[in-house]
Amino acid sequence: MKKKVETLTDIIAKRREDKKDETQDMEKNNDDRDAEIKYKNKITPDCDWILKNFDGRAAARAAEADGLTTAKEFLAGKTSLVQQKVKFDDNTLSGLGFLGISK
Repeated sequence: MKKKVETLTDIIAKRREDKKDETQDMEKNNDDRDAEIKYKNKITPDCDWILKNFDGRAAARAAEADGLTTAKEFLAGKTSLVQQKVKFDDNTLSGLGFLGISK
């Protein structure tokens, strides 16, 4: 009987130690979960805004990229409009005034 009591006492001590370890793990896990929930609540407004405005912003970025491409081509001399080749006439140069064409 004494051996059985001693064995049961050891088992109870082991179970209490296991319970203590599990309680510590649970508290740590709860702290981690609370930190995750706090972080999620912090970023939710920004995420919701991004999800709501993503398509409009994508269209605006595409329009801006097209505008920049057009400006780059224009500055490089490749206008998207039909280019007309004009023959330069030296005689009309003398007729040009500062504010326009003079007679």
